[in-house]
Amino acid sequence: MQVVVGQPFAASETGGRANNEDAIYPAIGQAARGTGALFVVCDGVGGAERGEVASALACEALADGMAVTGGRDVQEQIPHNLKTEEVFWQACKEYPRQFVALFSTPQSGTWLMATPEILLDGDGIEWRTMALAGTMPYNENGTEWSAKNKAEQQYVSLYIKRCLKCYADEIKEEGPYTTQAANLVHLRTDFTFKLRPNATVGQLLHNLHPTPAVCGMPKDEAKSFIMANESNERLYYSGFAGPLNLNGNTHLYVSLRCMQMQTNTCKLYAGGGILKESTEESEWKETEAKLSAMQQLLR
Repeated sequence: MQVVVGQPFAASETGGRANNEDAIYPAIGQAARGTGALFVVCDGVGGAERGEVASALACEALADGMAVTGGRDVQEQIPHNLKTEEVFWQACKEYPRQFVALFSTPQSGTWLMATPEILLDGDGIEWRTMALAGTMPYNENGTEWSAKNKAEQQYVSLYIKRCLKCYADEIKEEGPYTTQAANLVHLRTDFTFKLRPNATVGQLLHNLHPTPAVCGMPKDEAKSFIMANESNERLYYSGFAGPLNLNGNTHLYVSLRCMQMQTNTCKLYAGGGILKESTEESEWKETEAKLSAMQQLLR
């Protein structure tokens, strides 16, 4: 007898409660044939406070810890007639929808970044953040996302949602959807929210950063593994930068697509999320594509 397994299907209904406290693994729309045989529904906790957080955490635990993100750097020569300010203006021209910044201090040295990822943005009342995870080369004919990329996006989204529920109300979620950043596309989920009166921006930042997109899950274990095993120092790569409470407004971005500029050379940084579905070749190609966004500014 031949058994044919069809496309997995899942559905969830809020029912009589104000919000849906159930969580499903894999997430709705992200299960596919050949990606595993484990399917779980985590029920809410009988209407208890933060029941949806408990069920989401249970589903997160099934992801085998997600693994970690890996970072690398490469050294590039700066053409002798190319000035730092010219590289900055070229980045502004090439990447108008990204946060482009050039800063230099005696402590940090000179850094240029053109990052697509918002960490925290707001005016003190309305706040925004995003889960930006999952990367593929831009294709004008559209993008078919792999199970690995979808899972990576789900991990980051769940983590951010969990952080927000500790400090925020009126949380709204939109996505995931495909967004372009230079020569790449990413999966993106947007979150808008309001901080509770007893919550501070500092508390939220402490819990949000580093997100799984630049660290891993569980966060503490992943961070320790990176510190012990990653051969290069990240320095300001995967940190965050931007104005904090400048005239009441905050615009903080994760330090991606960045380079440390020196007299005749610069060091470029890139990384990617490593899951159990990852392959060495695909992850290496992803970092090459990310590095090329900054390399072309030096041509």
